[in-house]
Amino acid sequence: MPDFTRFRELVAARDGVFTSADVSACAISPDEAFRRVRSGEWIRVSRGVFHVGDRRLDDRMRARIAVLCTSPRAALCSETAYWWHGFTTKAPKQIHVVTPQGRHGRPVDGVRIWHRTVAPPDLTEVDDLRVTEKALTVLDAAVDGGSRLLDSALLRKYTTVADVVDAQTRNSGRRGSRRSREMVAAIADGSRSERGLEL
Repeated sequence: MPDFTRFRELVAARDGVFTSADVSACAISPDEAFRRVRSGEWIRVSRGVFHVGDRRLDDRMRARIAVLCTSPRAALCSETAYWWHGFTTKAPKQIHVVTPQGRHGRPVDGVRIWHRTVAPPDLTEVDDLRVTEKALTVLDAAVDGGSRLLDSALLRKYTTVADVVDAQTRNSGRRGSRRSREMVAAIADGSRSERGLEL
């Protein structure tokens, strides 16, 4: 029997975005799902990805859709993950997604995709969406948005110098690695320490 109460709770917790797997998990039949898409109650974004039809697309919905449409192993990264973690209240104009090499979904407008494998310690879930962990997020965001993002994250204690150094070591060959290595070296040798940022 369909569990619409569970489905509504799930959709509300995920900013109105859901997948065909979510529909199946709530025992909603394909015929019922098709009827709701046809009526406009649900909007099909791509294969297996939907959002409710009575909600205008916003930044959080677009971020979720970008990850779900890219691949099952995709995650938000860089400045978008920085925003999703709550390190800033302003969403970036472009959505950043990282995904391993291989087969992926169709391109999504306004989404920049990085193809690389991220180590499990550098991935987490925030609000039921996969994102890069705080330290790697800060490093990648600083490469794209400037070292002030790294400074701000350290000053506000969103991450630590030690965690940033570890993340850089695990991800030394990625895009922007040379730039982030320079920033990490600067904070690790004390020229831009956490204490120094407070003075």
